[in-house]
Amino acid sequence: MKTVGILGGSFDPITRGHIFIANHVLKETHVDEIWVIPCNTHKQGKNLTAYENRIEMIQAALNDEDPRIIVNDIELRMQLSGYTRDLFAALKSEYPDIDFYFIMGQDVANNFDTFYQSAYLKEHAKFIVISRTGIQPVIDKQWYVKSPNIYLGKANVIEETSSTKARDFFKLKKYQDVLSQVPLPVLSYMLDKELYK
Repeated sequence: MKTVGILGGSFDPITRGHIFIANHVLKETHVDEIWVIPCNTHKQGKNLTAYENRIEMIQAALNDEDPRIIVNDIELRMQLSGYTRDLFAALKSEYPDIDFYFIMGQDVANNFDTFYQSAYLKEHAKFIVISRTGIQPVIDKQWYVKSPNIYLGKANVIEETSSTKARDFFKLKKYQDVLSQVPLPVLSYMLDKELYK
């Protein structure tokens, strides 16, 4: 059975950190592919850049990356809500022969009980959780260190980048600072499409 890691988010824009996570999970786990899935709508009602622009920025960022990192538009095609529970149900329905793992940072995992139907997800879904700089693990009390979940611990931390910082630097025309957050093809796309004005 094929195993796929799901990297979800708004990707507004995709950052170097997102790409680092995808490559890191491919290197450190048994997953066959990573699917980058931008949300259709933000579950907290935040305004997002057009879906088409976010998909195209992801594609631009992934052009020179491992071909096992793939963008998937299931959230748009199925008009999903942005909730992980709904995405999980849609993936299982559309791809019943694939074993899925949801990828998240430890900061998110530590607050997972705030997720919609978190108890259901803990019971039925699988997760890959990656340590974050400055986030203290409470290993003996955390659900994500138990099989079948995978915890990628302290030795391997997420490169700290931020879509918000990328947008803010871009608005200030601090393009070198933008490049500390996103790959060059993404900055080029942002400039070409005049995003984040």
